[in-house]
Amino acid sequence: MGKNILKFPEEGLKQLQFFMEGLSFPVAVAAYSEQDIGKLSYLMRLLQRGNIRSTYALCIWCIRQGIPYQILYHISVSDVIHNPIRVYDYLRLQRLLKKSKEHIQGKP
Repeated sequence: MGKNILKFPEEGLKQLQFFMEGLSFPVAVAAYSEQDIGKLSYLMRLLQRGNIRSTYALCIWCIRQGIPYQILYHISVSDVIHNPIRVYDYLRLQRLLKKSKEHIQGKP
């Protein structure tokens, strides 16, 4: 049995949307309610109009809206050796998102 790439809970999942075009890292976003589906539709319009142009901005939007997301990137030894800048960018992105999430949710 293979590992699940996506870490979203399956129970209650109504929609799963993948965003890749124009982003430095692909992002999956999950919807668990009709309200979440409406938010996803709005997010798609924001991306189409160019209001959101980066992986960071997309993830911050999801954090603020309370929508679960996952960046689809797995660090491998090969990546560290052959593409260290991309690995650095990913780790930096994760650090910035963690800091922003703590700030937005009011954690010290």
